[in-house]
Amino acid sequence: MKIYLIIENNIITGYSYDYLPAVPELTIDDPNTLRLGFDEFIDNKVVKHEAEYQKSLQRIHSVERLAELKELLLNTDHKVVKYMEGLLTAEEYEEIKSQRQSWRNEINEIEAALSK
Repeated sequence: MKIYLIIENNIITGYSYDYLPAVPELTIDDPNTLRLGFDEFIDNKVVKHEAEYQKSLQRIHSVERLAELKELLLNTDHKVVKYMEGLLTAEEYEEIKSQRQSWRNEINEIEAALSK
Protein backbone atom coordinates (compact mmCIF):
# COMPACT_ATOMS: atom_id res chain seq x y z
CA MET A 1 0.00 0.00 0.00
CA LYS A 2 1.36 3.39 -0.96
CA ILE A 3 1.37 6.15 1.66
CA TYR A 4 2.85 9.62 1.90
CA LEU A 5 4.82 10.39 5.04
CA ILE A 6 4.59 13.55 7.08
CA ILE A 7 8.01 14.07 8.64
CA GLU A 8 9.42 16.62 11.07
CA ASN A 9 13.16 16.45 11.88
CA ASN A 10 13.31 12.92 10.40
CA ILE A 11 10.55 11.74 12.80
CA ILE A 12 7.41 10.33 11.17
CA THR A 13 4.55 12.37 12.62
CA GLY A 14 1.80 11.24 10.28
CA TYR A 15 0.89 9.84 6.91
CA SER A 16 -1.69 10.21 4.20
CA TYR A 17 -3.14 7.96 1.54
CA ASP A 18 -3.63 11.00 -0.66
CA TYR A 19 -0.79 12.40 -2.73
CA LEU A 20 1.08 15.17 -0.96
CA PRO A 21 3.59 17.14 -3.00
CA ALA A 22 7.20 17.18 -1.78
CA VAL A 23 6.48 14.44 0.77
CA PRO A 24 8.28 11.07 0.79
CA GLU A 25 6.34 8.20 -0.70
CA LEU A 26 6.52 4.78 0.95
CA THR A 27 5.09 1.40 0.12
CA ILE A 28 4.22 -0.49 3.28
CA ASP A 29 2.05 -3.52 4.06
CA ASP A 30 0.37 -1.99 7.12
CA PRO A 31 0.80 1.70 7.94
CA ASN A 32 -0.59 1.00 11.43
CA THR A 33 2.79 -0.53 12.29
CA LEU A 34 4.34 2.93 12.09
CA ARG A 35 4.93 4.40 15.53
CA LEU A 36 4.21 8.03 14.89
CA GLY A 37 6.45 10.33 16.86
CA PHE A 38 9.06 7.59 17.35
CA ASP A 39 9.97 6.04 14.01
CA GLU A 40 12.37 7.92 11.77
CA PHE A 41 12.62 8.03 7.99
CA ILE A 42 16.30 7.99 7.04
CA ASP A 43 17.76 7.15 3.64
CA ASN A 44 14.32 6.13 2.36
CA LYS A 45 13.89 3.57 5.17
CA VAL A 46 11.81 3.46 8.31
CA VAL A 47 14.05 3.20 11.36
CA LYS A 48 12.24 1.81 14.41
CA HIS A 49 12.99 3.01 17.93
CA GLU A 50 11.39 0.22 19.95
CA ALA A 51 13.07 1.04 23.28
CA GLU A 52 11.89 4.66 23.21
CA TYR A 53 8.39 3.56 22.24
CA GLN A 54 8.20 1.00 25.07
CA LYS A 55 9.52 3.57 27.56
CA SER A 56 6.78 5.96 26.49
CA LEU A 57 4.11 3.27 26.89
CA GLN A 58 5.41 2.53 30.39
CA ARG A 59 5.25 6.20 31.28
CA ILE A 60 1.65 6.40 30.06
CA HIS A 61 0.77 3.32 32.12
CA SER A 62 2.42 4.86 35.20
CA VAL A 63 0.52 8.13 34.82
CA GLU A 64 -2.75 6.21 34.41
CA ARG A 65 -1.99 4.14 37.51
CA LEU A 66 -1.25 7.33 39.49
CA ALA A 67 -4.68 8.67 38.55
CA GLU A 68 -6.33 5.38 39.62
CA LEU A 69 -4.55 5.38 42.99
CA LYS A 70 -5.40 9.00 43.71
CA GLU A 71 -9.02 8.27 42.83
CA LEU A 72 -9.02 5.34 45.30
CA LEU A 73 -7.73 7.65 48.03
CA LEU A 74 -10.32 10.26 47.19
CA ASN A 75 -13.11 7.67 47.23
CA THR A 76 -12.15 6.54 50.75
CA ASP A 77 -11.67 9.99 52.30
CA HIS A 78 -15.18 9.84 53.75
CA LYS A 79 -14.20 6.78 55.78
CA VAL A 80 -11.37 8.73 57.39
CA VAL A 81 -13.86 11.40 58.41
CA LYS A 82 -16.26 8.75 59.75
CA TYR A 83 -13.45 7.29 61.85
CA MET A 84 -12.46 10.73 63.16
CA GLU A 85 -16.09 11.41 64.10
CA GLY A 86 -16.32 8.09 65.92
CA LEU A 87 -18.65 6.43 63.43
CA LEU A 88 -16.11 3.66 62.68
CA THR A 89 -14.24 1.70 65.30
CA ALA A 90 -10.45 1.37 65.22
CA GLU A 91 -10.90 -2.24 64.13
CA GLU A 92 -13.22 -1.26 61.28
CA TYR A 93 -10.88 1.50 60.16
CA GLU A 94 -7.64 -0.52 60.38
CA GLU A 95 -8.08 -2.30 57.02
CA ILE A 96 -8.99 0.95 55.27
CA LYS A 97 -6.01 2.71 56.85
CA SER A 98 -3.66 -0.08 55.76
CA GLN A 99 -5.00 -0.04 52.19
CA ARG A 100 -4.71 3.73 51.94
CA GLN A 101 -1.09 3.57 53.13
CA SER A 102 -0.38 0.92 50.53
CA TRP A 103 -1.80 3.19 47.82
CA ARG A 104 0.27 6.15 49.07
CA ASN A 105 3.42 3.99 49.02
CA GLU A 106 2.73 2.99 45.43
CA ILE A 107 2.06 6.62 44.49
CA ASN A 108 5.42 7.62 45.99
CA GLU A 109 7.25 4.86 44.09
CA ILE A 110 5.64 5.79 40.77
CA GLU A 111 6.28 9.50 41.25
CA ALA A 112 9.92 8.83 42.14
CA ALA A 113 10.34 6.67 39.01
CA LEU A 114 8.71 9.31 36.81
CA SER A 115 10.96 12.08 38.14
CA LYS A 116 14.14 10.26 37.01
